[in-house]
Amino acid sequence: MDDLPPPLPAATLILLRDAPRERAAGGRPELLMMQRARTMVFAAGAYVFPGGRVEEDDSSTAERAGLDPEEGGARVAAVRETIEECGLAVAVDPPPAPATLREWRAALAAGRPFSELLAEAGARVTTDRLTPYTHWLPPVRVARRYDTRFYVARAPADAPEPTSDGESIDWVWTTADAVLARYEIGEVELLFPTMCTLRRLAKCATADAVFADAAAFPAERVTIDMVEEDGARWAVAAARLGYPPCARRRVVDGRF
Repeated sequence: MDDLPPPLPAATLILLRDAPRERAAGGRPELLMMQRARTMVFAAGAYVFPGGRVEEDDSSTAERAGLDPEEGGARVAAVRETIEECGLAVAVDPPPAPATLREWRAALAAGRPFSELLAEAGARVTTDRLTPYTHWLPPVRVARRYDTRFYVARAPADAPEPTSDGESIDWVWTTADAVLARYEIGEVELLFPTMCTLRRLAKCATADAVFADAAAFPAERVTIDMVEEDGARWAVAAARLGYPPCARRRVVDGRF
């Protein structure tokens, strides 16, 4: 695999909320997902969590705050991307007012550095509100190869409804089980890391259980085991990192 292109650093945020009151009895925690527009170069049409590439400004923002530029930069990027993609500010202190948040979103779309917006508002990213959950780096050649850190965080209680930024055509609060049920019948497309992460999240009956699961396993880069079964080859996410046996996909022509 030495000939693989160098990966791009990226970050993803799994935003959680407890089931609404009318479904609270036995209701699974809900998470925010978007369907990427089919015109996008990467993951066109797939359902994903908010996230994207870590920018140099994210890393320098983390470093100025005394954080590791790689890990801290990924957390800043996860917060910034969630603002850009769905208009929700998570782990920002003080939380921006709705009008400020709209201005930030427009400014980010125009290319202004996130650090400038934070400084002007006297705000900072409280990175400790993001909990590391998993870490994916595809071991195969793909059009765009991302080294992605996944975090979990609770949605603000007063969070507005998400809105699209043009990269997405649909936003939905849903459960891991519901997305996987749609995936099984071919109704939605999922990238392999997203599918495996949803399988892991589906083990958890509450938002608290998700954070307990995050604490129980290291957020190391996920290793993939190749398994032969019934004449087929399967890519399976490592059980030692919290993934259940169903976190797998059949390998066809070297792809999964």
